[in-house]
Parts: sequence; structure tokens; C-alpha cells
Amino acid sequence: MRALVIDDSGAMRSILRQYMSELKFDVVEARDGREALKRCEETPDFDVALVDWNMPVMNGLDFVRALRARKGYDSMKLMMVTTENDATHIEAALSAGANEFVMKPFTYEVLQEKMALFWHGHFASNEAKVRDYRKLLGDILLQLPGAVQSKSYVVMEEIKETLTIAVGT
Repeated sequence: MRALVIDDSGAMRSILRQYMSELKFDVVEARDGREALKRCEETPDFDVALVDWNMPVMNGLDFVRALRARKGYDSMKLMMVTTENDATHIEAALSAGANEFVMKPFTYEVLQEKMALFWHGHFASNEAKVRDYRKLLGDILLQLPGAVQSKSYVVMEEIKETLTIAVGT
């Protein structure tokens, strides 16, 4: 299986290369979205792309949109690997055609679990993922101390409402 790692940080590309190699992927790297599109034209048989959001030349969201607009890439899995983790960014990425989201920083185990979702029959629709994110936000809220919990409740409910409106679930 082949993975395309797209990140402007050499250190992050190195980490992702190591993790994906341990998961038995052949890895190709790109420093930005434009370079990644070139890599896809050169060898279009990637199974998955791990995509940073904030990059020069062409950012991750624009890469996802550009790739999904091309014929022949419908089955390629696209995972955003980014610090952009608010509801607006998650919804934008899923709407553009990303299949999954991993928040930086992350561990090998988190990446391993996400890859298992892709290839072991547990891959959910974007609507189901949004429902899962909404549940996760609720679970996080319950773990907060009382004073923080009461102040955070309004913010969490606004995020849940944004996700509900975005997907209609």
C-alpha cells in the first residue's frame, strides 16, 4: 500500500514517514499541495494521503478540493493531520472531501487506529464522523472541572450546533 505524506515541516514528514512505514506503507513525501498534486500525476496509485492544513504554495484544504475534482481519485483516502481542530475547520475539510481528521500532536497508536478504520470495514460516513465528534465534545465537557465546565458548556453547545447545521444530523 502507498501513502502520500504532505506537510511543509520536514520533521513532521519524517515522523509520519516512520509511522506509516511501520504500518507497512510505501511512503512518498511532498512539501505542499502543489507538489503533492505533481506526485499524484507521476504515480496516481496512492491509497491514502496524510495532509497538513497550513502550508505555503497550496494549503491542505485546497489540495483536497483539487484532488477530489480530478477523475480517478475517489477511492484515495484523505486524512487531515493538523492543529486546525475547531468545528468550522473539521466541517470544511469533510465537506471538501477529506475522509478523516487527526489532531496534532498525535501518537503512533492514534494513527494506527485511524488507518484501521479505513481498511477494516469500520469506515464511517462523514455524517457519522460528525456525530462521533459531537459525542466526543460532550464527553470532554463532562470531564472538565465544575467551574470550567459551566463556562465551557456554552462553547461546546455552539460547536455541536455548528456541526448539526453543517451536516443536518
